Amino acid sequence: MPPASYTPGARSKKRKSLTLLSRQSLLPENSRRKSTFLSTPARSTKRRQTTAGPSIYPPSAGLFSLTPSSAGGASGALAVPGSSNGLVTRRSMTPSSIQPSRNVDPRPLRERRYQEMIQAEIQSFLLENEYEQTSGMSITENTWKNPTQRDFTTMFKFIYKKFDPTITFDKPVESDFFVLLKILEYPYVDTISRTQVNSVSKSNWPTFLGLLYWMVTEAIGTFEIDINDELSMDDEFDNEFDKITLRLQKNSYVSFLEGGEDNIDQFEFQMISECTELESKMNQELENHDNHEQELRKEYELSYVQLQEIEEAKKKAAALEIDYDKLDEYNHKLEQNRIKSVQILQRINVDVEETNSQIKQTDDEIEKVKQQLQEKNISIDDARKLLITRDNLLEETKLAEVRCAEKQNEVNQRRQVLYKESQNLHRTINSFNNEIEKIDSNDYDLRLSMNEYLSIPSQSFDESQILNKPFDTILVELETCGNTKMTSLQNHQQQNFKLETQLRANNEEYKRISNLLEESKVNFTNKVQEFERRNRLCNEQLELDKSEIRSLEQNITNEIIRVENLREEINQQYSSMVQLQKETKENIPYQLKGMVYQCEQMAKFAVDSINSLGNLTEFVDLFEDTEKLD
Repeated sequence: MPPASYTPGARSKKRKSLTLLSRQSLLPENSRRKSTFLSTPARSTKRRQTTAGPSIYPPSAGLFSLTPSSAGGASGALAVPGSSNGLVTRRSMTPSSIQPSRNVDPRPLRERRYQEMIQAEIQSFLLENEYEQTSGMSITENTWKNPTQRDFTTMFKFIYKKFDPTITFDKPVESDFFVLLKILEYPYVDTISRTQVNSVSKSNWPTFLGLLYWMVTEAIGTFEIDINDELSMDDEFDNEFDKITLRLQKNSYVSFLEGGEDNIDQFEFQMISECTELESKMNQELENHDNHEQELRKEYELSYVQLQEIEEAKKKAAALEIDYDKLDEYNHKLEQNRIKSVQILQRINVDVEETNSQIKQTDDEIEKVKQQLQEKNISIDDARKLLITRDNLLEETKLAEVRCAEKQNEVNQRRQVLYKESQNLHRTINSFNNEIEKIDSNDYDLRLSMNEYLSIPSQSFDESQILNKPFDTILVELETCGNTKMTSLQNHQQQNFKLETQLRANNEEYKRISNLLEESKVNFTNKVQEFERRNRLCNEQLELDKSEIRSLEQNITNEIIRVENLREEINQQYSSMVQLQKETKENIPYQLKGMVYQCEQMAKFAVDSINSLGNLTEFVDLFEDTEKLD
């Protein structure tokens, strides 16, 4: 079945059947002359009027029906002359009864494939109706994966304007959300909570996605139906009934004026036959309409199945295309490997040929060596002994090379140790030189360094030749420099005493300035306290203002509640007025019947009066003749 909630046959299921009163109820009770006539003015306006814009309420499925007055709810009735209890009741079109909303949404909103399908439908509807140009928001893949509150409210307002173009959202959608859903008659409103409306996120997005899809399908399914055709057909049958009624009234009135007594029954039977014929025609039209709807439904279902098959075929074609690309890539790799294999085989063949030629060349050299040995009178055994001797010498040479390598490793290790010690000595000398630089020793050459010839590998030296000068000389110079520095220190101490005296005087001046600063600090603290006191007063006034604002907000809320209650009272009064109007319309036939009875009595009184006047005239004439005779 298609996923759309609206189907072409939904209206035919809700349509009420058209019925007429039986012919026996329209037949006269007796054949005496009926002096009753009910004049019903012709309708100057249609029973229904359609507005120019689309309504937010779904169109009614039913047309109208002819039912007995006992069915109730009639908008008007015609009393047929000659029938005391037969009333042809014509009921206007009323909206079909709405089924109560279900608490559970049967749609598979949590399934990924269903979500992708309805997302595509919603996106197609929005793009076709220029959603991005109108709202200024673009639809991307992230819109469906990570929806926001703004995305949902913007889509909701845009689709809702398709139902009611005149609506203006002055307040946030969240405040009137459930009122709008009740106006739309959304069947799954119980599945949405106010908390979800105020925080639309990825977790509750399927619920709102189902709502948007329902609105889209309702907008498409409702407004794609040609409502004018249905109303025009309805008005056509209304006009036919009006013509039959007016024709009966006209013929009855003319017959009454002409004094005809036998034509009333003929008019009644003619009306019955015309109503029966019109009923058959209406039933035939409805049957044709239902058949057409069934055909459209079948075509729709067939198209939907074909669409699903096309989608599956597209997916399979895409998968086949991917498989074909992989196969083509695999064949390409095989072709490259085949070419590489041919090249490798060629190289192997070349290597085999070269190896064979080398083997042949080696055999030739062996033959030459044998000939040379024979020429030198050396036997094969002697040559083998020489080879064994050569192998022994080679082994001894290898052992000597191993011992030499061990000695070389030992030398390298000692060289590394010497290098590390040299580096440590360098660091110590650098540290000593840095300490010397901190001392003002320009008059003494106390810096140390290593002699340059130490880097020559073949040069031998002892410990006294490592530094550029003897260390004892450095110690003597350091002692002399220390004595000089001590004398300078004593001089500095005397100067320091003088500076301390000056510092005490400066401290006294500092205390005096500190006292002044304390006084300034006290004054500043007083000013800060005064500022804090004023700030506290301002905060208290601000709290008072906030409380007044809260009270105003509470008053506004109370006014809103009062307005809502007043609106509900008005709606209840309107419903009671509609019920009163309905009851009044139901009582009209009985009032008309009473008026007919009064008219009959008045007509009878008029006839009796005319007869009485005729008798009186004859009596007067007779009286005058009698007087003349006297």
